[in-house]
Amino acid sequence: MSQHTIYYYYVKYSPVVMSSIVKQVKVGQLSVYKAGKIYNLPKTTILDKVHGRVVVTAQPGPTPCLATSQADRVVKLVLDMTERGSGADDDNKTHHQC
Repeated sequence: MSQHTIYYYYVKYSPVVMSSIVKQVKVGQLSVYKAGKIYNLPKTTILDKVHGRVVVTAQPGPTPCLATSQADRVVKLVLDMTERGSGADDDNKTHHQC
């Protein structure tokens, strides 16, 4: 019996493109099968969004812990600390989970 390796991957797409695809499928301009082939998306992803099981603008993956503005502030702080020569040592490290 042979073993097959299954590869999982995330397809990245913009919410604007996905909205356009869903609109075209809903009005009958494009079939789900053709949309999947053209845009290299799984048919089930398109179907889930067409039938309303998943929000059209939803992106795959976990929800971020920080808002974009918070993440930008953390990056700025780290860059400022790097420029000043400050860094983390073993005594100052703390670990946070979301």
